[in-house]
Amino acid sequence: MSKKILIITGLTATGKTSMGIEICKKINGEIINADSRQVYKYMDIGTGKDIGKAKFRLVKKIDNLSVGYYKIDGVPVWLTDVVEPDYQFSTAEFVKLATEIIGDIESRGKKAVIVGGTGYYITSLLNPPDSLSVRPNLWLRKILNKLGTKYIIKIFKLIDSRGYQKLNKSEQSNRHRLIRKIEIKLSKKKVGSNKRTNFDSKVIYLTASKQKIGQNIKSRVEKRLEDGLLKEVKNLKNKYGWNSPGLNCLAYKEFKPYFERGESVNDCVEKWIGDEIRYAKRQKTWFKNKGYTELDIENDNLKKVIEKAIKWYNLE
Repeated sequence: MSKKILIITGLTATGKTSMGIEICKKINGEIINADSRQVYKYMDIGTGKDIGKAKFRLVKKIDNLSVGYYKIDGVPVWLTDVVEPDYQFSTAEFVKLATEIIGDIESRGKKAVIVGGTGYYITSLLNPPDSLSVRPNLWLRKILNKLGTKYIIKIFKLIDSRGYQKLNKSEQSNRHRLIRKIEIKLSKKKVGSNKRTNFDSKVIYLTASKQKIGQNIKSRVEKRLEDGLLKEVKNLKNKYGWNSPGLNCLAYKEFKPYFERGESVNDCVEKWIGDEIRYAKRQKTWFKNKGYTELDIENDNLKKVIEKAIKWYNLE
């Protein structure tokens, strides 16, 4: 019998986690995080974990990855704080851990709800790409992570110039995405075929107007600065360095000019807001025509949608 999972995804700053928690309270559910930024430890403010004073409960280690949860408003939230910021966490690792946690949640008579806006995590969980069979090469990653982005680009162009040309502008400068592609290209293992995972899934995709997303992003940026983001960034860059995968995330990388070259905080904040808005555009492109249940948080009746999701989940 297929495992039943509800997935709440969509654009940044649309209230995915709050919706997930509300649903979980009514179906005896637990959340599995699908945000690629929140898997990193110590990156709490910039990624918006909203954990408050909750304590992380480590359940076990899988391949040296921390598997545990926070209880937020009484609901366990899994797959946050999995690795340190200097570790390049892969989609393959997400799929492996998420699948195992889904099984664990079901074995305890509860229901799994996937929540997060990292589209590649969502699509790979439902339909794993062949490249997931290539395991992380930690030795290669350690070497490449010491190089600047321009050298990583040159290496990838050298081994797969055609593949580089097929990437969009954002992907062409994403050092950690390029490292993974180099890893796959240089792998001695033949890329295998992954079968579709055995899930009966319902995907709710949250969206909003460009104006609403912009307003929400600006409000969230102001709140995170007030909560002490700059101190968090300073501590992380001192401990892990700017080339670490975690520091390449939104809300962190934008402040490198401030700490390294003395540029104004305001300029960095404006860059951050712009990057978040562009990220929302990329998310919209990614989720387009996927066949998911689209929900406009400004116009649709959220309460009715939640009730329908709960009814779907409780149907045997």
